[in-house]
Order: sequence, then C-alpha cells, then structure tokens
Amino acid sequence: MPILAVCLALPPATARAGIGGIETLRNITRSQHTSHVIRADAERSLDQAVTIRVKLAGHGYGSQAEHQNVNAIEDRIRAAIGPLTGAHLLSDEFEDGLCSIYLSGQDADALLRAIKPVLDGWPMLQGGRVIRRYGPPGASEVITPY
Repeated sequence: MPILAVCLALPPATARAGIGGIETLRNITRSQHTSHVIRADAERSLDQAVTIRVKLAGHGYGSQAEHQNVNAIEDRIRAAIGPLTGAHLLSDEFEDGLCSIYLSGQDADALLRAIKPVLDGWPMLQGGRVIRRYGPPGASEVITPY
C-alpha cells in the first residue's frame, strides 16, 4: 500500500511506466532517504555560527538601496560558502539601524575564511563587525571589527 501512495505522487508518465516506473520509484525513495540523512547530519553539525552586523544609514529598517546591497552581498556569500560542508546562510534581519546576516556551519573559522574576500571588498561593512560563535548559543565568541 505505501508504494501505491508514493506512485500517486509521481508524475503520471512515470506512474504509467510499468517496471521502469517502479525502478524510478526505488531511485526516488533512495534519493529522498539520502537527502533526509544529509539534512539530519547538517542539522546536527550546525553548532558554530558567523553573524555579520552592519550599521544602516538610519535608525530604522534600512533603505531600499541598503536592502538591495545586502541581497547582492548575500548572493556572493552563498557562492563563497557553497564548497563548505554543512555551511548555510540562514537569514538576515533589519531593525534598529542594524542589519544582521546569520550563517551557520561546522567551523566558524572556515566560514570566515571563505567569506573574508567578499566582506573585505564590501564598503557597507565599514564600521560593522563579524562575530564568530564556537558552539551553540551562549558559547564563546570572537568579534572582528571592520
């Protein structure tokens, strides 16, 4: 019965493919199981973090130009951390005249090494800081001013 339920989730052409459809089903099931295991390992390994704090021009939530600038730098950060196992750009936050960009991964120092060339060339970071956290919230931190 579970196979039938999964088959119904397949595209109609695959579900009608007979034996080939079943083989595709087996591959999809293996793939989903593998990605679940990878996702679970990644969640366990996200013990370290890097937070980038940038001062905004005003005291509020930032201008449209600042949001666009942050979005562009986030694309470059994602590309820079892409090769690192378990590294993720989690989110950003704009409030009280600050923008915070949150990254997590297995090694805060490796995260900073990967993104340092991007950050060093980012004028908006001037007067900001990068915080490396070596464990879950509450663990020791190192602050690097820019």
